[in-house]
This record gives sequence, C-alpha cells and structure tokens, in this order.
Amino acid sequence: MNRQQLTQASTIAENLYEFYRVFGTAKNYRLIKENNYEMIYAGDKSWPQMLFNINQNINPYILIPKISEHISSEQAAPFFIAPESYISRNHTELLKENLITPVKILIGMNITPQKNNGHTIPPDCKISELEDDRHLADFSQLISEEFIGSNMLFNNMVLSEIKTNKEIKMTGLFSRNTLTSAMLILLKNGIAGLYFITTKKEFRNKGYATILIQFILNQLFQNGIKEVVLHANHSSFGLYQKLGFKNHSRFIIYKNSGYER
Repeated sequence: MNRQQLTQASTIAENLYEFYRVFGTAKNYRLIKENNYEMIYAGDKSWPQMLFNINQNINPYILIPKISEHISSEQAAPFFIAPESYISRNHTELLKENLITPVKILIGMNITPQKNNGHTIPPDCKISELEDDRHLADFSQLISEEFIGSNMLFNNMVLSEIKTNKEIKMTGLFSRNTLTSAMLILLKNGIAGLYFITTKKEFRNKGYATILIQFILNQLFQNGIKEVVLHANHSSFGLYQKLGFKNHSRFIIYKNSGYER
C-alpha cells in the first residue's frame, strides 16, 4: 500500500473500532483496555464480544499466543478482529497452533463526496430516524437474523441504550408504515460509518436498501461529511461497489476454539 492507501485503511479501521467502543457504554457491556489491544466484554454473553485494535507493531508470533492464552483462560472475548495485513496467509501454522480459526472476512470500503444523484423516494415510502421502541425492536431482530446468527445472542435492549449517544443515528426506510430497511450511522471525527445495513427478507432484491443508502449518502455529504466508510461481506460487496464505494482493506474475524464457556 502507498501512504494514501494506508491512511484510508487506518481511517476505516478506526471508525470500526469506535463502533465497538460505543457498545462499551451499554448496560451489560464493558470496554477493557489492555496494553496491546482493546476488548468489548458482554456480561450476558451477547454480541459484540470482541477483541480489537491490536497493536500491529508487535510481531504476531509474540502477540497471537498471548491473545489465545487470554481467550482460552476465559478472561477475554472468544472473537478478535485484525487487518489482513497484520495476520497474513504466512501465519496459518501460528493460528492452528493457537487454536484460532478465521470465521469471517470484512472488506473495508469508503466513498467521498459526489454529485447528488437525485434518486427519488417512492411515493409509498418514507425515511426517518428510528426512535420508537417498536421500530428499534424490529431493527434488533433484523440485526440478529442477518449479522449475528444463531451461535450468539444480540441484546434487544442495546439499541435503546446507545441511541442516546449523539454520535449514533439509526435510520430506516418505511414502506406503507412497515420498516423494510435500516442502518446504524456512527459520526466520528468528520467521518460517517454505516453499520448493520439490513432489509427484511420479504423486501430484499427490490432496491429498498439502495434507496436508503443513497438517501443517507446525499444527506451526509450535504451536511459536510467528507468521507463515509463501511465494512462489507462478500454478498454485499457488489452493491456497495455499484454505489461508488472503493475497496481499501480487509479485516478477518477470528475465533479461538479453545474458548468453551
């Protein structure tokens, strides 16, 4: 990577880490800062239990065994995330020796201000912030189904708890008063991060998510935001690329199989 690419990758990573830190303010969560990484720990074992912001100045052969030992002793969350540039394919044996398995790839992407595309909202739709507890509960259910999976809980109350954070906004697209698509927006240091972009199953592949994303992008850029970032998986990468997002980095989420709580 050249210097500009490294800066962009760093910005994307830091926004992701700020996203995790927000959850450290919720009731059942703790933000723990160790010497060489940070960690979100959930008392009710719900998502996110994540170790992040690893000190990349330390050789993986030194740090990864320490992380694995910390996790295996049940003093840390079972998952951790690291840039692919830090733990490469050359470290396969290191991961295997420490009972660490990659479970998900996230693609760090960004977009900078562009001309308003003039995309219109269908007459039977509206876009508004999610304030009502019922709508937040619907959003929580969508997050649980699409992002968390059956192997970990998502605390249904956490969105209500973090919505008081002035840096967080939750926005949804409604069709005939039914929430169809939604997302969480983190505004930090002049950068907007888009998270949990999700659509109800019966409304997928009908363009609702695209309408919501384009509306939010236009709104953010009109309000002076200079860069918007997100973290795509392989199924959503193509959509974000069509909308103008550029690929800058990859992150791997790992799980330690020695964690047996």
